[in-house]
Amino acid sequence: NCGAGVATSATDRAVGFLSSSSATKSGNLYVWLQNSGGDITSLTISYDVEKYRQGSNPTGFSFQMYYSTDGNNWTSAGSDFLTSFSADATNNGYSSAPGVTVNVIDKTLSVSIPSGGDLYLAWNYSVTSGTTTSNAQCLAIDNVSIEATGTAGPTPPTGTGTANPASVDLG
Repeated sequence: NCGAGVATSATDRAVGFLSSSSATKSGNLYVWLQNSGGDITSLTISYDVEKYRQGSNPTGFSFQMYYSTDGNNWTSAGSDFLTSFSADATNNGYSSAPGVTVNVIDKTLSVSIPSGGDLYLAWNYSVTSGTTTSNAQCLAIDNVSIEATGTAGPTPPTGTGTANPASVDLG
């Protein structure tokens, strides 16, 4: 739960992760989508990856998005949905958070979701390579937007939301 702005009054929140050497090694943020409309042929996805703390781990940290039609078997969404940060000189936070934001804008996920079908998305936070997770960067996902395209063109509803599930706007 990362907060953008002044720590004592930050109301803009993002779901994030911070690895340690002995406890949290990686993390996943999941979204479950149910298609209650017509057949979907692709999704257009946008989101922000926000960096709340620097980390001197030599391999850096990444968020990679995956997808699944059953919630058990996962496929990488590819390089358009990979955001990596190289190592920093320190493990300091930022005086104004987030310190860095990478926008993933209008990327197409070519996946078919039949009417009545499900799709699961997962953003995986982990060290970019290897297994050493100390000196980690704190990274978060924010401002997710998903638009479905069907056989007849854009299919409402579109969905946007924040890290607070109670404030999700499903159109």
